[in-house]
Amino acid sequence: MQKTKTIPIGNRSFTVRELSVRTIWDLVNNSGDETVSGIDRMKDLLKLGCPDLTEETLLEMYPSEIEELWQAFEEVNSSFLGVCRQMGIDRVIMAAIKESISEAVKRSPMQSASSSEPDTVQ
Repeated sequence: MQKTKTIPIGNRSFTVRELSVRTIWDLVNNSGDETVSGIDRMKDLLKLGCPDLTEETLLEMYPSEIEELWQAFEEVNSSFLGVCRQMGIDRVIMAAIKESISEAVKRSPMQSASSSEPDTVQ
């Protein structure tokens, strides 16, 4: 049975779902695929892990709110992540997820807008 957890953040609620082994396997195996962008992997992960969360909603969230979502993700996926830790492959999986998130942030409209502003030092 798939685990789920609903958490309130601000005036919204988000349901985080346990991912299947195949879903995580596909994410890891596609992490080096140049034809699949990081932002697409991120969207897929969000749709599967937290279907209530859109890209736009994510971009409007505060880091502390994203941390709450991540903690819920880890909680509902704790069995799988625990086995991965025991096998020593948790770093590979986390690296793939972090790479997807990092690439998605780099390509986000908010990042593009902020990177066009000159850096100033006072």
